[in-house]
Amino acid sequence: MPRPQKQCLYRNAFITYDYANDKFIYTPEVTEMFGDYFDDRPLWQIFDNDGMASAGTGKLVKDTLTDLINDETRTVADKELSMKADDDYKKVNTIFLKNAFNKTVTISLSIVNRYPLNDKDELTGLLTKNAFIEELNDLMTVRSENESGRHIVVYLDVIRFKMINDIFGSKKGDELLKHVAEVINDTLKHSGFGCRIESDRFMFYTKCPENKINEFITDFLERVSNFDLSLEVMCNAGIYIMDKCVNAEGAVDRAIIAQKSIKGSYTRKFTIYKENLRNDLVTEQEISGLMKTALKEEQFVVYYQPQYNHTTGLIVGAEALIRWQHPERGLISPGVFIPIYEKNGFITKLDMYVFEKVCQFLRRCIDEGVHLVPVSINLTRYDIFSPDFIDNLEKIRRQYDVPSKYLRVEITESATLGNSDFINEAVRKLHSYGYIVEMDDFGSGYSSLNILKDIDFDMIKLDMKFLDEDKSSNKRGATILSSVVRMVNWLNLPVIAEGVETAEQADFLESIGCYYIQGFYYSKPLSEIDFRGLLKSSSTGVALTQMRTKETNAEVAFDFLTNDTSESLIFNNFVGGAAVFEYHNGKADVIRVNKKFLQEIGMNLTEHDLMAVDSWTYFDDDAKRIYIDALERVIATGQEEECITWRTVRS
Repeated sequence: MPRPQKQCLYRNAFITYDYANDKFIYTPEVTEMFGDYFDDRPLWQIFDNDGMASAGTGKLVKDTLTDLINDETRTVADKELSMKADDDYKKVNTIFLKNAFNKTVTISLSIVNRYPLNDKDELTGLLTKNAFIEELNDLMTVRSENESGRHIVVYLDVIRFKMINDIFGSKKGDELLKHVAEVINDTLKHSGFGCRIESDRFMFYTKCPENKINEFITDFLERVSNFDLSLEVMCNAGIYIMDKCVNAEGAVDRAIIAQKSIKGSYTRKFTIYKENLRNDLVTEQEISGLMKTALKEEQFVVYYQPQYNHTTGLIVGAEALIRWQHPERGLISPGVFIPIYEKNGFITKLDMYVFEKVCQFLRRCIDEGVHLVPVSINLTRYDIFSPDFIDNLEKIRRQYDVPSKYLRVEITESATLGNSDFINEAVRKLHSYGYIVEMDDFGSGYSSLNILKDIDFDMIKLDMKFLDEDKSSNKRGATILSSVVRMVNWLNLPVIAEGVETAEQADFLESIGCYYIQGFYYSKPLSEIDFRGLLKSSSTGVALTQMRTKETNAEVAFDFLTNDTSESLIFNNFVGGAAVFEYHNGKADVIRVNKKFLQEIGMNLTEHDLMAVDSWTYFDDDAKRIYIDALERVIATGQEEECITWRTVRS
């Protein structure tokens, strides 16, 4: 049966009515769809006065809102409106969703346009969206409810496709789109059909048993990622399990909503639609609609959390943290808005804003003669992959004439996954401008050791959640953390732990060689005024960036610590009693002793026994002082020292 030459294509926008304050908030999509009618006036006035809706629409909207707000038993209403768009009146499906807690009503507008139907996408050969919906409608009309298998609609887009085009060229981008289409066709074969909606967005229909959906979509996304590109290709997919009560357009809409709930995520590759996602999307749209105004009005405020040397109690640095102080909603948690802004790409503007605010603050401190410590600024993977982002950071730094030694950049471990070449290039560029680069949340991912090997970070920040999540076997977690700190110290990298909340945690970290801490134990994040006051009234220590020790011959050190090497053979057989240990700020850790050492001290201990206890256990206070004084002289002079001490011998 031939198809008609016109078909529906949906577009969406959202309006929020704050009925507690009698105020409408119009998202940018409203203006894009209907024109520049929307200002501070109530929606019904715009409808009645500007001729952009059919007669009586304003009263209908006002009455609907009034009835919904006053009816405590209802949260949803729906109407069909006639509104002007593209110089013509269009049918607009309108849903009113009440949130009694926030005293808001979100108005969802779905406009139905009619476009000429071209069945095939020119580049990929897949159906167009119009043709896809037509096919889906036809299928839903004739399919049997007893038919085996579940019907699903899958919507997906390629993460950072624009960046792939920018870096590798549009030809490579087109090849990738064709590759996605080929995978869709190969996956569906005779059991479904797919379409390219626009750009890097695709959709397909197929049958799949509900208990096989996870396996099916995981395999599909893995085959999409198998593309010849030095950058890992990833997609986010939303899945809707079709219901007989929902038409084709509704199925498409729900798959899109599911995908939008994880859009931009590198950890969640797909999700299945649930009804709560619609409410979450409404909240997300509201937050997105506020972002430009918030940035323009400087509602985002930078706080500073100090970092301390736990041994000396001195401030050695700080981390810049963003807070959103909304004039009406109050403090909005970063956990709410940052994931949303990572999804929609606004995070790069926000991070640039934070960097500039930090530079302004440091410039004022320099002008006032306040003694500074370096400040760390977080960069996301979206920043790293944004063209010219690092160059723009440097322009801001030079504009405020802030020495680069006072600025550190934090890159999370998760940002490096699958992208070590790009991260390495970014780190080299940051180094060329004089910035110190930290790896944040070390230990939270799955490839930490490879990251340390492949990328030249200057500092490491430990993820203290590693211990929190190990409460049932805390000793084991502490042992692993101790080994990680020692390994990083062998690489001559400063280590700082964040999220430290108790003296017990701080003392434990110090005992394993991690002396620099950040967390509520010392200080909560401080406002700019309070942090400047703290710097004025406190002593500051040596900046962490200056504590990186001289380069050592790592291969020789490794050979020495490995039992079956020639270096170990000499250590065990051709020298007298000897012990090797690490020493820092009065703390000594045994890392190697030979057999003659154990024999000469006459203690019934193994090398492991000595390494498992405090090195000063067998010294009295006087002997310990003599020993430490000798060590300090060796460090200061680089010369050999000799001392005589007594120790308690355990038989």
